[in-house]
Amino acid sequence: MASRPANPFYNQITSVKEDYVNNAGAPSSVDLPLVTLPAGTILFRGLKIPDARKGEDIRSFYRDFLGTPEGSEEVCLSPVHNVFFYPFPYVAFGAHNVGKTFTIMQMVVLVHPITVVACIGPSPFVRGVSKAYSGTAPWQRCNNFSGPDYDCHPQSEREADAKTYDNCLSPEYQVRSGTRGWMAIANLDSINPRHSKWIQQKTESTMGTFLRSLNTQIPGEGKAAVAWAYTDATRNAGFPEIALYPYRTHKGRRLITRYCPNEKAAIRLLEKEAASDNLNYLPIAAFTKNGVIDMVSGYFSYDRLGVTENAFDAESAQQAILANVHTFMEMAQTRGLTLPHYGFSKLMFDSRTGFFALDKVVPFSLAIQGVPYRSLLFSLEGEEAQKRALKYMLIFRNFMPEHFLERFPIDPKFVVRRAMIFNRFPVLTELFTELQLNVPRDYLEPLGRAGRLYKRETVKVNKVPKPQAPAPIRAPVAQAPPIVNQPSPAYAAVTPPANEQSPAYAAVTPPNGVKTPNGVNTPVQQVGGFGEDLARQYASLFANVWKNKK
Repeated sequence: MASRPANPFYNQITSVKEDYVNNAGAPSSVDLPLVTLPAGTILFRGLKIPDARKGEDIRSFYRDFLGTPEGSEEVCLSPVHNVFFYPFPYVAFGAHNVGKTFTIMQMVVLVHPITVVACIGPSPFVRGVSKAYSGTAPWQRCNNFSGPDYDCHPQSEREADAKTYDNCLSPEYQVRSGTRGWMAIANLDSINPRHSKWIQQKTESTMGTFLRSLNTQIPGEGKAAVAWAYTDATRNAGFPEIALYPYRTHKGRRLITRYCPNEKAAIRLLEKEAASDNLNYLPIAAFTKNGVIDMVSGYFSYDRLGVTENAFDAESAQQAILANVHTFMEMAQTRGLTLPHYGFSKLMFDSRTGFFALDKVVPFSLAIQGVPYRSLLFSLEGEEAQKRALKYMLIFRNFMPEHFLERFPIDPKFVVRRAMIFNRFPVLTELFTELQLNVPRDYLEPLGRAGRLYKRETVKVNKVPKPQAPAPIRAPVAQAPPIVNQPSPAYAAVTPPANEQSPAYAAVTPPNGVKTPNGVNTPVQQVGGFGEDLARQYASLFANVWKNKK
């Protein structure tokens, strides 16, 4: 069998020209800003625990891998399915409106490189740019992808409205390009929203409120999160949400509908996808009020085994979840993890993206302009190592292509390469003032260096005639596979139903028990209750998925 051709690895945000025909029938083109995240990148997702006692469908817990439950016997995956993540722990709880409802946080690792449409600086694109595109354009608002090829069931008014706020990649584009998602800062998820209603009412952002609370619950973490903030072309400050399609292979414009009456069937489907190396990401751990679900070894660690009733109450659960995440992160940075297929690995800082990564999952052969990618990872083992990573993020606040990968001493004993490819919020003190937080004293020196460095290099660049910007790369011409007609439901869900007060801006599992054309979701056969038995099974079954990973 011929090996699968490798997709391009975009070292930095790169404009790639894509031709399309708009709704008026006129030929047009778009220069898509693309960037690739390496295998090994760690992502986090906020979710709501389905409560089986209330008739909620446990299969929705597998939505990120298999799609949405439809009726009592099937799951359905749309060709424009989005799964939303953040590249940082904690911050999902600050997402506008929905963050306060989450009762579990999940941590996954990319097991393949993923190319996404980049809508954070220095990209000229922002989250809402997609509204300008129609027809066969590769990236559009999700409501442009509607009908029997995309929707597992007829969309309710609420579902249809939610699709107007999210972005989707066309199936044909995903097939021919290998691109599997997009990355952007949602305005209402930002620390400093620019929404007119927010400005008029002077309402504090939910992310800002959360970061202040985080800083109280885990001293220093809220301020460190502010220091990590990214920015976009509209000067939003915040943390990019990353929307991904779950599979490495895309089957084009058709639904993937499969028999799945219970959790055992769901895991069998997942094992099959893992055995064919088709999952883009695999779970590392999940965090609830009661403990940590280790999804690698199958060991389920609880202070008290079993998810108690108050685990379903987000307000009481989130403080304990934050503590559990913090403890696990410290453990992964110091003691490390042993992963099937990859071996012993530690959680490290990726100086190219500013995200976290598991070092041994990053391919040994991967290099950026001849520099081994693993050499761009910083250890986070111990307080001094963590301070160095923070200092790096404080100093390098904008991407300077002419200095990319140059060596730079961030302290006398630690010389690094300037690998950061994204822009950070330029005046960090503004954010601290807006959040009524004091700037930590040890931030002042690296921030001063950042200002002097930017001024010196900007003046130097402005004195030299700027070279003409490189023309966008022409995307390779390829034919999408033919649309295959197969028995399937007439419609499919693309994005989760939005909160009535807000568009679906964050990683959300659809509310269980939502009315469908056939009424409330049909109860399905459960594997135990959501207590000790189900938790142990959930962990051990994902361990089987890891073992099936090739």
